[in-house]
Amino acid sequence: MESEIDQTFIHSAFFDKKQFQKQLEIIKKASEVAQSKIDYASAHDDDIVRAIEVVEEFLRKKHRLCYGGQAINAHLPTKHKFYDPKTSVPDYDFFTPQPNEDIVSIVKDLRKAGFQEISAREGMHEGTTKVYVNYTPVADMTTIDPKLYRILSKREYRVDGISYLDSNTLRMLMYLELSRPRGEVSRWTKVYERLALLNAFVPVKSCKVKRNPFHGKLTLDQTRFVMKYIMYQNRVFAGADLLHFYEQSLRSSHKHATWILRSKKPIVFFSNEPDTDAKQIRNEFSLLRSTVANGANGTNAPITIKTVSSKGVDLIPSMRIICQGKESLVFIIDQTACHSYVNIPVAHDKTLRVASIDTLTTLYFSLGLLDSSYFDMGSMECLANQLVEMSTKARNKPADLSFPFISIECVGHQPTLPSLIRSKVKRMTTKKSELQKLLLLHNVSNGDNGANGSNRKKELKQKNKTVKAPRKIHN
Repeated sequence: MESEIDQTFIHSAFFDKKQFQKQLEIIKKASEVAQSKIDYASAHDDDIVRAIEVVEEFLRKKHRLCYGGQAINAHLPTKHKFYDPKTSVPDYDFFTPQPNEDIVSIVKDLRKAGFQEISAREGMHEGTTKVYVNYTPVADMTTIDPKLYRILSKREYRVDGISYLDSNTLRMLMYLELSRPRGEVSRWTKVYERLALLNAFVPVKSCKVKRNPFHGKLTLDQTRFVMKYIMYQNRVFAGADLLHFYEQSLRSSHKHATWILRSKKPIVFFSNEPDTDAKQIRNEFSLLRSTVANGANGTNAPITIKTVSSKGVDLIPSMRIICQGKESLVFIIDQTACHSYVNIPVAHDKTLRVASIDTLTTLYFSLGLLDSSYFDMGSMECLANQLVEMSTKARNKPADLSFPFISIECVGHQPTLPSLIRSKVKRMTTKKSELQKLLLLHNVSNGDNGANGSNRKKELKQKNKTVKAPRKIHN
């Protein structure tokens, strides 16, 4: 990446740009060496090492599901792990269906270990709580719906007694970040590097999609109406047909999608007005049904709208499903962020917005976490697996791509960092009071005490007079 000095022209006889660049390189190397020393000191701080061990003991006891960098690292072979235990302090992020119980349990365990400078604080995102020891974060817990937690627990990956998210759910979370061009894009390089490692060393499993994974079929008139509606309302099409489209695009630069207008498969699309869209499509389907002798799909069953709620969990989508009897016809996915898309030409100079590979992969992995009668969970995950394989091959030859390597076009509202901070500040007073009451109720306080912290260091020095064993490195 260019430094600021490369982009600046300074009119001065005393300024030598090349010489200054060399000075910057020296400073950069010095800062890296200094940072490595700081990291080494933190990783060998007796208090922090012991606090992390307490958290690890809690995780082994309760089997909470860890996610994030620590979880990805756990899946990788030893020589390809990106966290070095000699220079990095593990920071465990985990999901919990019982946040209050876990906060109390961790704080109590830390108190028993002799720590006094302990605090539990509101995280940046709602539903997240951080636990600190000596002002250093040692645990980061996120509340999750109990039903979804049970589904994820059945897929857990366990190493040394600690439970981690399975590789596909971790994959989904990384594709999710790459699918949001108005999100924390400064993380994209790190996220893509970790995704590439996971895809290389823990590849997706081969599988087979059921013939009718969405349990439904549209008439040609229904397909034409919905696809025209999507185009005129600038919605983002995300049907399973797109897997075939992207595969074809790898073999040809031809990107027209007239075939979509002839498909009778259930239609999936993103919307910022799911209720409005669902009602309009239901009304049109009801009219079409009344003009056919036996009704749409050969049945007189009424057209209905079913609602599936994510219950505030970012891992799964909320949606409206338009049904006729037991047939699922249209899936309208709530836009919860600025989802990336690609424009493709359709007939009569019309353009259709289609979900980018990253958006599509995220969506189908998330549908694979929903236990629903409207589609087959296994087939949803299988579609996502096929998208992962296809996108990996495509990105290995970026010059041959007929669509963006990563799309920066998106639609939908994405909370900005300032808005997240603003929301956090609003929640802080209430949350702080709630946490204090919770901990006092269980005879543990939420606060920091410098004097007690120094006493704790004296205790540790006494305990650590024997030679301390290095932290274990697990495969």
